[in-house]
Amino acid sequence: MKTLITSTVLAIGLAASAFADPVHGTWASPTSDEGASFHVKITDCGGTICGSITEIFGGADPTIKGERMVWNMQSKGGGEYKGKIWAPDTGKTYNGKMELSGNTLKMSGCILGICRGEDFSRLN
Repeated sequence: MKTLITSTVLAIGLAASAFADPVHGTWASPTSDEGASFHVKITDCGGTICGSITEIFGGADPTIKGERMVWNMQSKGGGEYKGKIWAPDTGKTYNGKMELSGNTLKMSGCILGICRGEDFSRLN
């Protein structure tokens, strides 16, 4: 009986990882004019998608490491997601969207009709 339960739990775990959202993984920001960049790890957060800054490079502000950058993202299908995005360079939170195309994840957001975005590259 233990073997059956263990096998069932293992099978469910493998099936769940096989169906992980394609946006899950670690993404690299573009490098700023000042040479700063960072990595964001995108994962599942209780039915929505979230992401936190895991690494910083160059002149990036060291206090942003560990900060949540993406939250409440929900898949809209076709590689599109909507939720919230925090911009580390301005400290502002945007109504955001993400668009996945191959190994590129465009993160963008708007406040009062002013929009901005960047293309992140998949690391894994």
